[in-house]
Amino acid sequence: MTECLWAPSKARISTSRLATYMKKSGPFEGYDALWEWSVKDRAAFWLADWDFYGVVGRKGETILTSGDRMLEAREGFQMHAATQTLQAYAPDVTSFIE
Repeated sequence: MTECLWAPSKARISTSRLATYMKKSGPFEGYDALWEWSVKDRAAFWLADWDFYGVVGRKGETILTSGDRMLEAREGFQMHAATQTLQAYAPDVTSFIE
């Protein structure tokens, strides 16, 4: 079966989170260009993700250029996973107090 059963409208595509990310982090010609950038310039990709998603924490000082995992992209970063997760679902609720 090669028939496409469903495809989003151009309006839906242009207002998606991925399209918004690509506009703010790029611009990129398409998903393939975004992917290419994300694997070739992991340091910039890490910073763009951190800023776009509003990660709560400290970015760290050193950008690492080795490692295949996202968490290896920066040295010295800190984030509180519970706060980050809850912030996405209940942004008006305090989830962590130091």
